[in-house]
Amino acid sequence: MFSELPFYSYLTFEDAVSWFKNSYAQTPTYRVEFSSPYDGEQIEWCYRLSSRVARIDKRVVSYVDYTHQQPDRYLESFTPLFWDSPSNSTNSLDNSLSFKIDALGGGALRAPISTEAVPYDGDLQFFEAFYAEMNLANSMRQQAFAFGSIVFVVFSTVMAFRVKRRRKGLSSKDRT
Repeated sequence: MFSELPFYSYLTFEDAVSWFKNSYAQTPTYRVEFSSPYDGEQIEWCYRLSSRVARIDKRVVSYVDYTHQQPDRYLESFTPLFWDSPSNSTNSLDNSLSFKIDALGGGALRAPISTEAVPYDGDLQFFEAFYAEMNLANSMRQQAFAFGSIVFVVFSTVMAFRVKRRRKGLSSKDRT
């Protein structure tokens, strides 16, 4: 339709792909800031080859680490979809994307929120490092707590045996 109108310049999907491949050796890092026309809520996205991060009001609500995903079967092979047929293992879209943070949802016709948002007001391109450091610190705290608990249990057990032995020793002396 538009191709019949001489005063419109348009790109086909193929033209857009060709332009992209000629302009970039790989997908570049990019950012998108979006304001909802419905309620004015703002969200910012940062996409890198290794991750995708989204933030609303200084809280990261979505984080996908692309380095820890299942292989995308649609990048490896062609599979036709039969839209009028029921969904099954061979007739469905791949929805295996796993999220580190999945707190962007919960609206009408949207997936439920499954994790908590994470406060972060730094540059989104550095969120991966922040998240890894945060998880390392949490892991170290958990390990320290577990180690402290083990030490407490062992110490308490040793002390209980010593007290029991001492009482036993005192009762033996009382009999003599």
